[in-house]
Amino acid sequence: MLKLVIKDFRANTMYLLLLFVVIAGISAGFNITIKAKVDIEVELYVLAVILSTMIASKVFTISDNESNADLFFAGLPVNRKQIVLGKYLSSAMLVLVTLGVHFLAITFSSNEALRAAHLFMYQPPLWIFSFIILTFSDAFSFPFFFRFGMAKGAIVYGFCLLVLMIVTVLTVNMLNPTDLLYQVYITLINQHPIALIVELAVFGFLILGGSIIISIHVFKHKDL
Repeated sequence: MLKLVIKDFRANTMYLLLLFVVIAGISAGFNITIKAKVDIEVELYVLAVILSTMIASKVFTISDNESNADLFFAGLPVNRKQIVLGKYLSSAMLVLVTLGVHFLAITFSSNEALRAAHLFMYQPPLWIFSFIILTFSDAFSFPFFFRFGMAKGAIVYGFCLLVLMIVTVLTVNMLNPTDLLYQVYITLINQHPIALIVELAVFGFLILGGSIIISIHVFKHKDL
């Protein structure tokens, strides 16, 4: 399965090199902007990191689809379960490496004053939290891509994600401070970052496991 991941990365070498240059530019550019005394919200940078990494992962998947990677992998001495697991592993590794490039770029382009002013950006919990969220996003999207293909899958995935976000926002806004669910929500967001990360990791792994099972089932019955 690891060989599939290596082949996948080698097949997209040019894309990955261009991606890492752009990613490094985003993070280094943030520090350069701050050094130029331009007022910019740190939250905007965090959002840029998450969105750019998410887009990078999806474009990587699209690149595989355009090059008919499934047909190539199907001709190798591996079964379809291994192909699915390889895709999940490739996605997780891409997210990890992309976040790593972001972190290295912002670290090496900073100075002591910047690190002191925005200390939380250099703390491991923030980057671990981002990795969990992005991995969870991929886990949620893959079954749609395996079932409907990239174009239709992206539409269905986007629609489901939009509905989920709307329902979540409406639910939170409709809760009263006296509601038990509201108190649980406040307790969750106010707890120690490490505890929150552990809980998200457990929940994420459960979702990831369910996603892999669904994707394997769908891919086994798919015509290539």
